[in-house]
Amino acid sequence: PRRQTRYLGIKMFSLTPEIIDALRSRVFLPYSISKGVFVADVIPRSSAERVGLRPGDIIIQVNDRDLESSADLMKYVQE
Repeated sequence: PRRQTRYLGIKMFSLTPEIIDALRSRVFLPYSISKGVFVADVIPRSSAERVGLRPGDIIIQVNDRDLESSADLMKYVQE
């Protein structure tokens, strides 16, 4: 059977220490955030928009599992 690919509806990138430092110099970013996924854009009428994700959001967990990178997010969504 063919496996269905899930579509998130966001453009994202993994947070690196350099990106976190750059974000902290521009906006308030809690020091507790040291990894995760930055939501750069949300596709109109996508599942992400329907659940309330917005550009600038930072996703740090999915189903109580910490995210290290955008690859983790994709892996957890595909499960």
